[in-house]
Amino acid sequence: MKILREFVLIESSTVGDRAKFLECLKYCVSNRAALLIDTIDRAQRSFMEIPLLEKYRKSGQLEIHFCRENIVINSESTGSEILMWHQGVLMAEAYSLHFKENVKRSISAKVLKGEYPGRGPLGYTNIRTPDNRSDIIFDADVAPRVRQLFEKYGSGDVSLSGLVDYAFDIGLRTVGGGKLAKSHIHKIIINPFYYGYAKWGKHEFEHKYPRLIDYSLWRRCNDILSGKNQHRATRWGSKDYLYRGLIRDAYSKRIVTTERKKNKYNYLMTWDEGGRHVAVNEDIVSGQIYRILKQIQVPRAAVLDVAEYLKSAKEMEFEYHQRIIAELTAELNETERRKKSLLNLYLDGKIADDTYTAKDSELRETALTLRNKINAHVVCDNNTNDTIVAIFNAAASAADVFSDESSEVALKRDLLKRIFRTLELKEKNLCYDLKFPFNMFITKVHLNNWRIQKDSNPQSSDP
Repeated sequence: MKILREFVLIESSTVGDRAKFLECLKYCVSNRAALLIDTIDRAQRSFMEIPLLEKYRKSGQLEIHFCRENIVINSESTGSEILMWHQGVLMAEAYSLHFKENVKRSISAKVLKGEYPGRGPLGYTNIRTPDNRSDIIFDADVAPRVRQLFEKYGSGDVSLSGLVDYAFDIGLRTVGGGKLAKSHIHKIIINPFYYGYAKWGKHEFEHKYPRLIDYSLWRRCNDILSGKNQHRATRWGSKDYLYRGLIRDAYSKRIVTTERKKNKYNYLMTWDEGGRHVAVNEDIVSGQIYRILKQIQVPRAAVLDVAEYLKSAKEMEFEYHQRIIAELTAELNETERRKKSLLNLYLDGKIADDTYTAKDSELRETALTLRNKINAHVVCDNNTNDTIVAIFNAAASAADVFSDESSEVALKRDLLKRIFRTLELKEKNLCYDLKFPFNMFITKVHLNNWRIQKDSNPQSSDP
């Protein structure tokens, strides 16, 4: 036989349209050429094409040679030859269906073990372990930047559009070096994979891979995204105003905005009790804040005393930390053991689907809570002493930093966020609530109140 043309088909025979296969058939029909195929399952894995092939075969327009099966199908084919062809298609379709079922079972088995069948999101990378198993780990370069993205958005200081620029500034970019699309940033923020849960088809499960952030930060970001969070970024988010988003009106509870007059003076736009606009010069508010900061100022000598005391207390703190971590780890191991036992009972058919689903969900939630607690204690252990010293340093220098005209606006804003829980304007009067422990500082005006006093009858105590 003379070969007129070869067709290479790289397309599924069970999913979607088979454009190349149809082109091949049309060529054979228009050129009255026989179609030679290695084997039946290379041509068909379902009966969808049978009506079209039968139409061409019966009319004498097409002759098919299945080489490996040694079958020739044309208008003169016998019933047994047609039956052998159909049986070949049936076997190919059965194989395809079994393959799909095996894939589904494999995915379900992976999901039950907390394994994610696909690629991890931005900040993670897929690897093969030495024993040739798949695993998902942090991308050492990208993961910290994705965490920064969540922390920035969770602060409420930036809109989603502003987050696009922030992502670019910290080095999160496309393959071509451009900015990530706003839709891509949105997908990152709503993805539960980062705090420990994954979705695959109809499955939603707790995965076994490292968590990039905790649930509270993810929840806060998604509340901001959906408009539920009171610190949602405003339309003034791009302006570098000192009090942007920090102060609320005492009457309406709305965010107080800043407007610049004559390109020189900043005014805070608030409301009076009757709902009428009131413009308050920013300097009036700054003066009130400065006086508050002076009241909480801690003597510099007290900062040195605190630092010295923390050094001696570190050993007791470490023992306490180790005990708590051990207790939480033991509880987590017991929860994982119970999850494994539950799975075995389910696989053995000893418990029903609904019972397994309910109890498994409860155990997964418990395990997630314990992991979050362990992570929180680890972070706390690493940062507690430094944080306390930093708080006292902030209290000692807050008023000076705030009044220094050379200090950056971002530094002053960060200072106010650390110290004040709430700030409200009742027309020109500032109402405030200090965060702990700054609310205690305001009552300690003398150095002796801060110094550590030795007990005349010291006793051991739990730190």
